[in-house]
Amino acid sequence: MRILFLDDDESRWQLFWRVNYEGNDISWAKTAQEAKLVLQAAPRFDFATLDHDLAEEHYEDQAASGGTGQEVAAFIAAMPEDRRPKRVELHTYNGTGARAMRAILWEVGVVAPWNPFNARKIT
Repeated sequence: MRILFLDDDESRWQLFWRVNYEGNDISWAKTAQEAKLVLQAAPRFDFATLDHDLAEEHYEDQAASGGTGQEVAAFIAAMPEDRRPKRVELHTYNGTGARAMRAILWEVGVVAPWNPFNARKIT
């Protein structure tokens, strides 16, 4: 399975990778810009899991949108349907950000469950 993991926290990345590396092709993006580049250049992802807060200032401004997972959600929403990740999940702890990301994706018919981060196996 091709997986995109968007999160700036290396410890979360390491936990996610340890649980999911076997049999999967996982791309880690630490910024919104990196995620957009990977989504644009790579073959279609089967699964994308997105954080919202990707910089220290986002923790202080819970409604920030620029440079956050919201920017990536908007990018996914604007992608041609056949290029969007087949499944999207939001693993942010930021409820305000998660609701904003879900609304963006919902507008184009992408259902994105909100499951705050835990190191579980993606199937």
